[in-house]
Amino acid sequence: MLEDLKTKIYNYLTSTNTFNDAIAGRLYYIENIDETIIYPYAVSQIFPGSSDRDSGTRYENINIQFSIFSKASIEVSQIAEKLDSIFDGSEVNIILDNYYTLAIDRIRPPLETRTALGNYQSILQYEIQLEKK
Repeated sequence: MLEDLKTKIYNYLTSTNTFNDAIAGRLYYIENIDETIIYPYAVSQIFPGSSDRDSGTRYENINIQFSIFSKASIEVSQIAEKLDSIFDGSEVNIILDNYYTLAIDRIRPPLETRTALGNYQSILQYEIQLEKK
């Protein structure tokens, strides 16, 4: 299920939208694998979420974190806003084989930091609520 979810989210976010335009299609999973790093870019990672529903066997929550990297602070903020406009509070219909996507919500405020390389990073985390078919 996680591989299917990862692929569907990647396909959705690299389709025509303002977020993909802003990162010029440079969305990676876990790490940037390009030998020559071109900014800006984003990295995603999926990890288990909390289970806060009554019937835990029917619902699953998955968390996804995006880290956006740029040489300019304002740029990471602007790209984070574009991602947030697509994902936060979204009812994106990501079609999975055995699950319905109920909602996608940001689970904490964005965190912006400066990296050891002197670049800027914005971290956004979302919870994807799924229901088994």
